[in-house]
Amino acid sequence: MSLQQEYLRCQSQAAVKSHRQLLWLSGEQSWCYRQLAQLAVLLQNQQSIAVFDPIAAAKSTDVAILNSLCRAQITVKECHKYLGFEHQSIVFDGYSGFNPDSLAQISGTLIASGVLILVTPEVESWQAWADPELDKLWVQPYQMEDVSRHFLTWLKLNLLQNSQLCRYSQNDDRDRVVDSSAVAQSDTEALLPITPSSAGFQINPSALEHQGQLVADIRAHLSANGLAQAVLMADRGRGKSALLGMLAKQFGAEKTIFLTAADALAVQQVQKFSGYGLAYYTPDKLLSKHFSVPQNSLLLIDEAAAISVEVLLKLLKKFRQCVFSSTMQGYEGTGQGFKLRFLAQLLNFSSHCKTFTLSQPMRWAADDPLEGWLNKVLLLKVQSDEAVSHSSPGNLAARELPKNSLQDKQSDLTISQVTPAQLIASPEKLQQLFSLLSQAHYRTTPGDLRIILDSPNMHLWLACIEQQIVAVCLVASEGVIEQFGIDQQQMNGEQLAVAMYQGRRRPRGNLIPQMLIAQEGVLEAKRFKFARVVRIATLHSVRRTGIAGQLLEKVQQWGTDNQYQYLAANFSLQQDLIKFWQQQGFSFVRVGNQRDKITGSYNAMVLKALRVDSKMLDALKASFGLRLAFQKRRIFARETDLSILQDLPVEQSVSNTDTVQLRGYMDWCKQQLRCFAYHQRPLESVGYLYLQLLQQYPQCTQQPVLNQAERSLIENYFFDLLPLQEIYLAHKLSGYRQFIKRLRAISRLLLEQLVNKVED
Repeated sequence: MSLQQEYLRCQSQAAVKSHRQLLWLSGEQSWCYRQLAQLAVLLQNQQSIAVFDPIAAAKSTDVAILNSLCRAQITVKECHKYLGFEHQSIVFDGYSGFNPDSLAQISGTLIASGVLILVTPEVESWQAWADPELDKLWVQPYQMEDVSRHFLTWLKLNLLQNSQLCRYSQNDDRDRVVDSSAVAQSDTEALLPITPSSAGFQINPSALEHQGQLVADIRAHLSANGLAQAVLMADRGRGKSALLGMLAKQFGAEKTIFLTAADALAVQQVQKFSGYGLAYYTPDKLLSKHFSVPQNSLLLIDEAAAISVEVLLKLLKKFRQCVFSSTMQGYEGTGQGFKLRFLAQLLNFSSHCKTFTLSQPMRWAADDPLEGWLNKVLLLKVQSDEAVSHSSPGNLAARELPKNSLQDKQSDLTISQVTPAQLIASPEKLQQLFSLLSQAHYRTTPGDLRIILDSPNMHLWLACIEQQIVAVCLVASEGVIEQFGIDQQQMNGEQLAVAMYQGRRRPRGNLIPQMLIAQEGVLEAKRFKFARVVRIATLHSVRRTGIAGQLLEKVQQWGTDNQYQYLAANFSLQQDLIKFWQQQGFSFVRVGNQRDKITGSYNAMVLKALRVDSKMLDALKASFGLRLAFQKRRIFARETDLSILQDLPVEQSVSNTDTVQLRGYMDWCKQQLRCFAYHQRPLESVGYLYLQLLQQYPQCTQQPVLNQAERSLIENYFFDLLPLQEIYLAHKLSGYRQFIKRLRAISRLLLEQLVNKVED
């Protein structure tokens, strides 16, 4: 049997039940590409798409062959752009790099009777295959050879255990290859592709009816209440985005409709079904104080779970009517945190809120084998808190824990560090882990699964009660920068640290030392080894019982035993997280300079010393107040809500009263300004130090050092606190880039004066 015949047999199986089918093509890379060439005529007659990397493919075939295989060809990085599309056939080339996110994203576009052709090495050679994706999973001081292949083992096991897929393997029969040119014309005509229309596929009438009924129900609910909210929950392929678009179309003549989501690309289906040019706005734009909301308006939020709870609450308060739509299991890293954390607050906030659920698939029939396989291998089907903790169902907002809950069994709590091999050996535990990360509202994507299983700098701890995971802590090892070997730009660790300090390099990974050196000007951070808490999450039913603190104690002991100097975390500021990190003995040392456009929150960094010598941390704590004060006055001056920043603990800052004691500090300030003036350090990272120098040496801004225009620019930015747009206009600047160029030139003049000045 040729691959053509196997493909059509696979397609016929899918068409019978209006399902989608997986066809696993395995063998040597060049052999697989030759087999695919047989399908070109068939796939070109369908709405088909091929996902491959031309560079990786060029090593084994003429890329022109793959470029003519399907109607569209995209790279792995482009899959997210096609979430709103529909395809009858998909070729996913695993030889181009097996990216779990991309596989999940593009697979969601396959419709009933469609076939996903998954191309991989043969099972026996898979572990030795140089997967291009491996190069993305390591950071210094590790190398690509340190990356493990546990994810590939997991993927291989799930393929071999799947009895519903079709398989075409080079090893099954190496003599069966049929040259496509040898196929008779009559045979070719007999192998015409089965399209959804020819197979008689129609969307389940009951699914369409249910969708239409929900549109009517939500419309009636919103029309009956001036202050009302609706929550729409659904899995992928259930017509959720289309429903939002229909709702916008029905309300279009009555209300001003606003549409937002975590990603503009995610709302294409909403816009399509709205029937008009429905505009998209980022959450950050909607929350701007300059953005006015008409009285009779409606906000549609697609993929609401991908937006932080704090931002959702702010949107809720700004708009009188909102529809929150959320995928219960998804590809973009949404989560049950929306369901467990936000929904409770929403129901408490409003007495006019209703929840609606779409359960029946629209693009394919129920019990779709491809959906089932993807859910299993990529852990997309999130178990809810009540399911994993065996509590009774009911209203999540009002649910009370049963008497025999996990809280009553905390004496049985065990905390242990686990390896990727142990997780793969226990699929149920791996599923629990991923469900928990999703419930905690982290943007957990299938790609995180591969990072957890394969990245050499990742370490994982689990807290369990009996066989149930109740908390998880994922930690990344970072540093020591000065000990790094020669990198791809021929820099050793010492040279790299200086380049980071000057703003000329931003290497991959090593977030904490990178930010301390490049943003805070603490070159000393190059000497330290950091353990960064990447994720810490607790099962909703046992939150605030001290389990997370116990997890961190275990991590701290591990860090101490393994010569880490600091335990760290960088996270999106939320009220409960500020209190949590304080309680664990961490110190706030940094706040980011801008709100995240998606979450609408600032990021904050906390540190905890794991040894007695903590001079770097003491210095950061001492200057934190000065940095934060400057940020509030200059960088955040136009923000409407800075209340969360008021809750940050600020220790005593550097005093300006004793010049003698400050001399060393001022010399350090000059070093930072030099990095801005002569290199590429961002202004925001040195702004508060720049201001201190101006205040300490006011004579340096006078003539003949600076002319009137230069002095005016300095005063407008640092003292008058004029908005940047006004500064651009007043000084005839084209924008921020020219403003920075002008300010760097002025800074060089100031530094020259400071160097030549003989201080008392």
